[in-house]
Order: sequence, then C-alpha cells, then structure tokens
Amino acid sequence: MATPYLTLDTNAADAEPNRRRTRGINDALGLLLRLSDLDLHDELRPSDVFERIVFDVLEQLRCDALAPAHLRGLRANVDAAFEAWSLDARAQRVTENRFAMLVFTTTYMVRARLMGRTLPEDVDELIEATRGHLGPLIGHALRELPATVNDQRAYAAPAREIARLVGEVADDSTESSLAISDVASRHQLLVPADWDTGDTDPTTSDVDGLAPGSPDDEPVGLSLERVGDYRVFTRDYDVETSGAALFRADKLRRLRNELDEMERAQAVSAPRLAQRLLALFGAPTEDDWHFGRDHGVLDGRRLGQLIASPAHADVFKQRRVHHSSNTAITFLVDNSGSMKRQ
Repeated sequence: MATPYLTLDTNAADAEPNRRRTRGINDALGLLLRLSDLDLHDELRPSDVFERIVFDVLEQLRCDALAPAHLRGLRANVDAAFEAWSLDARAQRVTENRFAMLVFTTTYMVRARLMGRTLPEDVDELIEATRGHLGPLIGHALRELPATVNDQRAYAAPAREIARLVGEVADDSTESSLAISDVASRHQLLVPADWDTGDTDPTTSDVDGLAPGSPDDEPVGLSLERVGDYRVFTRDYDVETSGAALFRADKLRRLRNELDEMERAQAVSAPRLAQRLLALFGAPTEDDWHFGRDHGVLDGRRLGQLIASPAHADVFKQRRVHHSSNTAITFLVDNSGSMKRQ
C-alpha cells in the first residue's frame, strides 16, 4: 500500500528519532493488518495510480483512528511516525510539487477530521491555499468519513469520492504545464520506493511519472563514468560509507540531541521564513484553475451537471492567480570557519 508516512528512512538507523519512527511504522502496519480486510481494500481500490495513493492513505488513516484509546504508547508511536514524515516532506520542499502537495494536504485534512486534531500552526499556514481549493470539492465526502469509520466497505465510498476529486485536481495541474518529471525525482514524498503500482513491466514508467524507482538513479546524460576526456579507470578500490557509520551510536544520539536543542533555542520556523521571503520576492502567477464558477472558460466535465440541473450554471472555470517566486535563495553555512575573513 502507498502510504507516504509509513516510508522508513534507513539512514541513521541508530539515531533515537529514527527508532521512534520505526516503532510507529510497525504499530501503524499492525493496525492495518488487524483492522483492514486487505482483499476487500484491493477490490475497492481505484484503477488510477494517483487515486490509489490517496485511497491507500485514507484506509491507513481509518485504521489509525481506530487505535484503542488505552494503548497510549501505540498511539504516541504512530503520531511520531506521522510527524517525522511531515517534517521530512517540508524539508524536501513539498510545496514545490503540486502532486505531493495534494497528497500532503489531503492527508492532514482527513487525519484532522477522523481524529479531531487541530493542525500545527506552521502546517496550517503551509496548506492554507491548497486546503482552500480542495475544501469545497471534497467537503461533502469528508464529512461522511467519521460516521463510517467502523465499516470498511461503507467508508470506502466517500474515500473513493475524495480520491477521485483530488485526482481530477491533479489532472488539471498537468494542464497548467506542471513539471511532472519533478514527481519522479522526489516520488518518496508520495509513495515508498518499493511500492508496487501494479505495472506488469517494471522497466516502464507509470502514469504521470509516479512509477517506483531508485531515488538515487542518475538523470540521463549526467553519468560521471565519462566526462569529456576523463573516464573512470577502475572502481576496484573505491570505498563508500555512510557518515552515520563513522561514529558510535551513543555519540550520534548525543550530537542529535545537541543539534535539536540548538534548533529549538533559535526558534526559527522554516515554513514561516519561506512565506516571508515569498512575500518579498514573489509576483502574481497563474498556476491552476478555480472550478464551479458561473462564468469563465467552459468546464467540459461539468456539462452533465448543466443538463441535469439547468438552474445551476456553475459549469465554468477561471484561472487561479497566486503569489509565487522564481527566485532561489541560498544560505551558506561555514561549518569549518575557513571563511571568517570573508
């Protein structure tokens, strides 16, 4: 199943935050195996790849919501795994990818509805625009989810509707010249690397660039085996090691704690800083559509609605304008102190 927040980061396996995340992933998978009929889920899944991602996420969230209240440790572990994924997604600039942002926002909207949670302030600011777009579209189905959470088949009906509507928004994004190749380069924001899309040929790309593949695959034309007149003579004596393997586990934990304390002491909110910089360097940009308008460009998918309900003329769409920036801001961190004079 393509549940993004159950993707395990295998880096720094000895670090304490990663162990907590691993326990959360194990507990969430245990809830899935205990509370979900996977054969039924497979039967009810949509065929579209992007819709299947959303549908999988909603089923996992249903199981998370059914976690017994007295198992406080389990619930805390699942929350920790979810929060770790959320932090990773924000660190990997989830807002720069329309597909990833749709999954990220839908996940938070459904989780808040099923568990009665309020969103963290920085997340609330981050998803505000996307949530404002999705809210009118999926609000009716979103309201049905809590009442059906104990019945998987009944729950699947509004879940499929949400997946379908979010999938339509994703399709509309491609019409606005979204760089879909970016999805493939950061697909782990959406799905685990080993997720099976059901494609019979593992060498072919799946719909919209969402086929699984190694995130370390080099883009075509960027191989360093041969550059100009240079070529690799031999790799027989190459040694590659992870930075985490060069230190003892107890030192890694101590350094991790020191770094966390320094970060908390600075009280810097990266999303909030990004929003301020966007306001400073941004400019109005057309990037998407507003649907359900009473004038504008005719939306061909809503012609059936016009025939069924002639009194409702909200069958047009308008270009959406939002504040965006094509400016890249880089912060140089001089860890070694070699640039003190500069």
